[in-house]
Amino acid sequence: PTTKQTQPRKDSLADVNVITAEQIQSQAQNNKSLTHILSNVPGIQLSGESTLLGQGQGIYIRGTNSDQTQVLLDGVPINSLDLYGSPLRFLSGGDISKIEILQGNSSHLYGANAIGGVINIFTNQPTKDLYAEAFAGYGSNNTQKYSALISGGNDFVQGKIFAERLKTDGISSQRYALSTSRDADNDGYKNNNFAVGVNFTPFANKRQKFGLNYRQTIAKVHYDSGSVPPNGNFDDRSNIRLRQFSAFAD
Repeated sequence: PTTKQTQPRKDSLADVNVITAEQIQSQAQNNKSLTHILSNVPGIQLSGESTLLGQGQGIYIRGTNSDQTQVLLDGVPINSLDLYGSPLRFLSGGDISKIEILQGNSSHLYGANAIGGVINIFTNQPTKDLYAEAFAGYGSNNTQKYSALISGGNDFVQGKIFAERLKTDGISSQRYALSTSRDADNDGYKNNNFAVGVNFTPFANKRQKFGLNYRQTIAKVHYDSGSVPPNGNFDDRSNIRLRQFSAFAD
């Protein structure tokens, strides 16, 4: 993390925390967003008025502003896509292999957005051996979650497909808080994640690898406004669409 190259954590001069895939999966199945998972790391705080799915959460490393943390998804910055600094709360934990958090000023390597630190998110890579997993869950307020991951190939080509759908009818945070019951509708949430990747190892010595990846997140979150004229019942909502293309040669 201090050189932009792989190194043992014990050799790093900076303060680095790693969240493993097992830790992410155990919380993601309970519909915990990445922001909530990251909030368990010492030195990271969340801001926001709600812990409901999709609601805005600013993330702060060591007291710096939320837009002073560089967020990378497979090496690609995803800052400035959301008023809260990055769309972390919309990303699925089901396709993440690990998260590295570099705390402290890293602007000399990662640019002006890294005054507070860097959150580096790594997704699952295609495997040669066949691997598959699926999850389905249902809960209160018509909350539904479905996900599937399949990966496999041979010595020359490996592929991966991941898909996830999460939706809930939600609740109203103001139905009982205001005597006028303004904006008393339930505030739902929908999130669809899809990812596909292909790796090529065309040469017999297997030292060269090439890859193509595509990822898409489409989400809609409804929220209470409470005071919008004339009666505060306007259907406030936010939409986000994140598409990421990447290619690499190693």
